Amino acid sequence: MAPKEWKPIKLDEEECLNLSDILVSFSAPITEQHAWAIIFQSMKSLLCTLEGNFDWKCIVTRFQDILVTKNGDIHTNTFTKQTPDRSPMKSTASSVAELGVVVYDALDYNLPEEEERQLSQELENLLDTMTSADDEASDSENSDEGIDNQADRLETDLVLQVLRQCRHHLAVEGEADEHYRGVCRALVNESLELCSFMARVSSKSQANMDFEDELQA
Repeated sequence: MAPKEWKPIKLDEEECLNLSDILVSFSAPITEQHAWAIIFQSMKSLLCTLEGNFDWKCIVTRFQDILVTKNGDIHTNTFTKQTPDRSPMKSTASSVAELGVVVYDALDYNLPEEEERQLSQELENLLDTMTSADDEASDSENSDEGIDNQADRLETDLVLQVLRQCRHHLAVEGEADEHYRGVCRALVNESLELCSFMARVSSKSQANMDFEDELQA
């Protein structure tokens, strides 16, 4: 049986890896630590996107939409890169909710269908806050229809609330920025190194098989 061919992944032009490449490289789900870090860094990126002058904003619906830089940040292209298959951001709440779904799926990646991942209550609460955000925002819009400034403030507060929950998760809240950036940075580095190593092993195994075939010919 021929060994599995491993293709090295590489950083894109913005020096990012997308979450899909990271998951494929490990052939395993992300850890809870990774989930906290990706959510925190994504919320910071989303906040920058909301405060910036971007012509087009989009929601995250797939692993490949999340772009992690080699420095451990989440690139703003995660929420601003326009492609034909991406949906525009209609509200901050919908963006937070969809991100929560994608992170939840990443925690279940490659697990058998009958196996249910057991998450800590704290992370479950955070993901519930995120995935239910769209419903709560809709209720708010119905009760305060026409009050645009209040809606904008509520949506910014939602992002800040998620950031607070991520900070509160750590023993020292003031270390959140550096801690979560370090987790994401290590995730990218380990993914690149693992894929490169496995590609070399695969190539060497294939060369040995070719040599054995020549001897038997």
